[in-house]
Amino acid sequence: MTHVDSTSLSTGRTLGLTWLGASAPVGIVATLLLLISDQSDDRTAGVLLWVLAAIGLALGAWILTSPHDRLRQASLAASALWLVGAVVVYPTQEFTADRLWVSGLPALGALVTAVVAWRAPRHSRVTR
Repeated sequence: MTHVDSTSLSTGRTLGLTWLGASAPVGIVATLLLLISDQSDDRTAGVLLWVLAAIGLALGAWILTSPHDRLRQASLAASALWLVGAVVVYPTQEFTADRLWVSGLPALGALVTAVVAWRAPRHSRVTR
């Protein structure tokens, strides 16, 4: 029989839901950039944001469905990737408001998920 510490489960649930919550608005912005944009830079930014949102959704689902010892490291790596993506899409936008939506949302999501992952226990306690 396997027993997973309830603190690890709670933290994993919080981290998974945080990833899903951060991915939804990024996916919405990506969709808007892809569907209504008339500039190729905007469409490129939309594709990159879609990739980031897909990574966040997949990671959130993985964290929620299977408590794993490496979820903290995977989450921190994905947060770093999201931050890099935010920096990459920043210069593609012409106006300040657009820059805030297009790069601010993934940057904020990266920071929030990194904080939640950092506060997660380093190892889940599993006994057999």
